[in-house]
Amino acid sequence: MWIALQRVGLLLLVMLINASLLDARPMRKKKRRRQQGQSQRVSTKKRHRTLKNPATTSGKKRHRCFFPQIVQKHAVPIFSKTICHFFSDEELATAVQRDKNTVKWEQKNADPFSELIVSWNALRPSRGYLAIWVSVLHQGRFSRWHHLADWGHKVQKTYLDNNDSIVHTKHNRVELLHGNLARGFKIKVVAHGGAEPTNLKALFGCISRLNQRKEIYPDPTLKTAMTKGHTKISQMMLDHERKKDLCAPVSTTMMVSYFHKRHFGEHPHYSMADYALNFAKNVHDQGDLNVFGNWNLNTAHAFDAMRGEVYFSAQRLNSFYDLYHYISSGVPVVVSVRKLKGGATPYAGGHLLMVIGWNSETKRVICIDPAFAPHHATRKSYPLWPFIRAWGRSNNMSYVPMLKSMVGKKSASVGREPTVVAMDEQPVLDLAPTDLVSTSFDQLQLASLPVLPMLDADIDQGLVDEPVQG
Repeated sequence: MWIALQRVGLLLLVMLINASLLDARPMRKKKRRRQQGQSQRVSTKKRHRTLKNPATTSGKKRHRCFFPQIVQKHAVPIFSKTICHFFSDEELATAVQRDKNTVKWEQKNADPFSELIVSWNALRPSRGYLAIWVSVLHQGRFSRWHHLADWGHKVQKTYLDNNDSIVHTKHNRVELLHGNLARGFKIKVVAHGGAEPTNLKALFGCISRLNQRKEIYPDPTLKTAMTKGHTKISQMMLDHERKKDLCAPVSTTMMVSYFHKRHFGEHPHYSMADYALNFAKNVHDQGDLNVFGNWNLNTAHAFDAMRGEVYFSAQRLNSFYDLYHYISSGVPVVVSVRKLKGGATPYAGGHLLMVIGWNSETKRVICIDPAFAPHHATRKSYPLWPFIRAWGRSNNMSYVPMLKSMVGKKSASVGREPTVVAMDEQPVLDLAPTDLVSTSFDQLQLASLPVLPMLDADIDQGLVDEPVQG
């Protein structure tokens, strides 16, 4: 009997042990599943970060997290440079006697380029107009002359010429097609209708190879730099039926006002709103484009508005370092952006604003953006990398000012010192291939800038007649 009870107890013990083991097995499975689920959720999050559309099972496009690497200034690749020629009265008089009313400038042995942007600086004729023609040197010969623009008394218009199989003139630039590269160019300015060719003061040629442009993330430790004393104008507050299209003339107006106030000690007009509207009228492309944002026309009228005291040209800067050098020298620059994060609109078709500073603490670019309203709300700041990318979508297009007093001066610089040489008895800047006009503040004397007449209240100023009814 006792033996039988022992056997029954032993059997019950075995059954209890087996039952506990059976219960523990699903618990272990649940634990493993729970752990696997956590790791699966982690990996799913990673996939969400690396896949543009993780829900699709086919055609997945992987998108890597991009962290821009800092590129030092000396390592920036050069895709664009600007060549300039400044005319003396004697040279212009000689040219007119030789070729009647025509002034020519020829530049050979230039770095290979696929795009040429021509800027002219002249005092607007009181009658008649100046016709600007251009030809490029490719395959060992110059192309035929292409009519680029007419500019003068109550006229400003640009032209399209795509009849050539290789060289196309597109209103504000010359392009070479099918991978062709040019090695030089010629520009001629012809006076018509009583216009004086001696009104011409300078020509600029910005040559570029756009396929070599790189988006450069600069050293974010650059010191804070700021230009002050700006007039703020909102294009949205102007009384104009196309005020949404006036970003270029309004931005250029603000840049001209900045220099005008310092050089002449006063605003260019008692009503800056009226001045901006008049500026827009004088840069309106009367040709097929029917736009206010033509690069050449804006820079040409800016020179005339400054009475020839500051040169202006349309250039493609190579990186943010060039832009920073201007603003750190007290010179604002107007730039073109597309799809700028935080902007008033996506600016998909391009938008121009004026860069006035850089904040090293917040890592933001300080601008006056005329697309915002009212006038005092136009001062905006944008994160560095989104700004660089938006600027890059316009291939770093910029309106670059250059003080007249800088021409013909030399200063010590890093690398080769630039020299002033005689070409047809006219001083011309002779810069190394990497010493661009866009970075000319590195090479040229800046002593003239601090002595410009400064107002006592050197702070950001609003419109002289604020507010303006829009």
